[in-house]
Amino acid sequence: MYDESYMRYRNIRTMAWELLIRHEVKELPVDVIGIAEKLAVKVLSYDNAEELIMTCALETLRTSNDAFSLYTDRWYILFDAERETQRFAIAHELAHILLKHTTAKKKIGVFTAYHSTWNRDEPTMRAEEQEANRFAVRLLAPACVIRHLRQRDAHSIAMLCGLPRREAFERAERMDKLIAKGNFLIQNEEARVYEQFETFLTMREDLFVHE
Repeated sequence: MYDESYMRYRNIRTMAWELLIRHEVKELPVDVIGIAEKLAVKVLSYDNAEELIMTCALETLRTSNDAFSLYTDRWYILFDAERETQRFAIAHELAHILLKHTTAKKKIGVFTAYHSTWNRDEPTMRAEEQEANRFAVRLLAPACVIRHLRQRDAHSIAMLCGLPRREAFERAERMDKLIAKGNFLIQNEEARVYEQFETFLTMREDLFVHE
């Protein structure tokens, strides 16, 4: 019998696979902006969203976060285009939206804006941040693809998948455990993800041979 935390992890993992399948993602790095916009989530850099940020009086979030999500008339993900972590930050915010995580609300004239927030001292928020990170890593760095390409060190995973250094290191450690267990392609969703990447994997193998 699995405990609740493990079941939550399995659901997050499956959701990431299903998103890759639904949007027919076939190569790395994953086009996370394209996925978000197919889900009707508008993705804007902080510079392009300056008026929206000012209107909602959320300048402090701009200065303290690589990205944040915001709902007014629709969902937005706003991000710092100057950061190398932008791909992961966008995937992280997309996770908050899809997982229906807690949002803060702010009255702006006749409407209410809802936005992601992170309070390091609030246990519930810490759990949600961890969930968003797990989802983002599994969306951007599918284990079955990394295993096939034998890219197991943190630097290679970061370069291949667009993960920040810390998350790439954690993914590398997790890959060692997964490979030791050998539990790959057991779930139908993971097998389908692997099938979608087959052409990409073949091309990458050919590239490695000629490097």
